[in-house]
Amino acid sequence: MTDTLVLREADLGDVRLAASPLSGSAHLVRVLTKGSTQYDRMIAVVEEEGGAMLHLVGWVGRPLLLSQWRRAAAELFPKARAVRFERRGEGGDLRAAVLPL
Repeated sequence: MTDTLVLREADLGDVRLAASPLSGSAHLVRVLTKGSTQYDRMIAVVEEEGGAMLHLVGWVGRPLLLSQWRRAAAELFPKARAVRFERRGEGGDLRAAVLPL
């Protein structure tokens, strides 16, 4: 039996995103910069709340801007209404941030 990999893509002009499923509601989103042949950034995304919340659980390289997530959400994660991630505060503690898409 052969499994078919379902790959979702979004062209954002200066970058192209490709989301491939991992386990359950998790996806690996790879970022390809225009003019390059290799992905230079990766983001682990988990769809929560029936797909309405995107939890960015980790990334390698510079994270995407909120404006880029807004443009890509309709193509990659059409049910998403918000994005959640953790960022370090001034004291080094992790703080959750939730931003509407």
